[in-house]
Amino acid sequence: MRDARAAGVPVRTIYRAEAARELVRLAKAAFASAEAWGAAGPWDRFRMASVAFGLGAADHVFLNGPSAQAVLGLPTLSEPPTVPVAIRLAPTVSGTNLSGHARVRTGFLPARHRWAKDRVRVVSAGYAAIDVARHSTAVEALAVVDHALHTGASREQLAALLEDLRTYPGIQQAKWAVGHGDERAESPLESLGRLSFIEASRVAPLSNVWFSDGVAAYRVDHYFPDSGVVLEGDGGLKVNNRPDAHRVVQRQVRRESWLRAQGCAVERYDYPMAIGRRAQIVALVDRAARSQAGRALPTCWSLEPPRHLRIA
Repeated sequence: MRDARAAGVPVRTIYRAEAARELVRLAKAAFASAEAWGAAGPWDRFRMASVAFGLGAADHVFLNGPSAQAVLGLPTLSEPPTVPVAIRLAPTVSGTNLSGHARVRTGFLPARHRWAKDRVRVVSAGYAAIDVARHSTAVEALAVVDHALHTGASREQLAALLEDLRTYPGIQQAKWAVGHGDERAESPLESLGRLSFIEASRVAPLSNVWFSDGVAAYRVDHYFPDSGVVLEGDGGLKVNNRPDAHRVVQRQVRRESWLRAQGCAVERYDYPMAIGRRAQIVALVDRAARSQAGRALPTCWSLEPPRHLRIA
């Protein structure tokens, strides 16, 4: 509504558009186009509702938990809540946390973790990751912590938050996630691949390792240096109904042949396996490791990208 007034749009025009179902009211004075709302999925709708609430919230209220998760682009592996979630720096006069518009809790939020995004106040990615990890599943906890570390949150920052929030419910799961977090993991699928081995009390693989023969270079999702096994996650790549499908397949075959020529065994997993059959991923790697017995392990790998080489 403030934007409408600033643009010279009469308030009655907004109300008429709402009555005509061209606009959808998401908060007391915040609207979205019916077209955008209708085309949005559950988490996009939740993000829009969170932004709408945040635009009208008091200065001491910051989006938190799933709302910060949606606005900041942290991985989402569960269903969104029914209302936005936020944290306030001072108790409310009424003493209630839940209204028809949002759930707002009073809590500790250091100044360095008070951010702004999409014109609304929101907690930092690190704080959001800790809060989501406290209240979600182990799967989502690891994914959000990996993302926070990969996008710039430091282990020292997360450790300080864990200490500040040590008496909060669910903090043990958040500590577990931070303890197993990997700043090199770049996607929820890679986090799930690592989780397969953490759940089995096994050493998790290295993430996003480079291989090079001095001419070409390839990066792999996971690598087990003790056995020479490469593990690749098949995410959103689709080859059906693509004009270049044959080239995609050719590149994948050429890549795997090259890795095997360097002495690697290569196995693959996908989202259904990572979500519901993680023990199978461990079994795949164990089988590949047995096939490597007696072979010389590759030495042409590095955690850092090779310089002055053609990246294949």
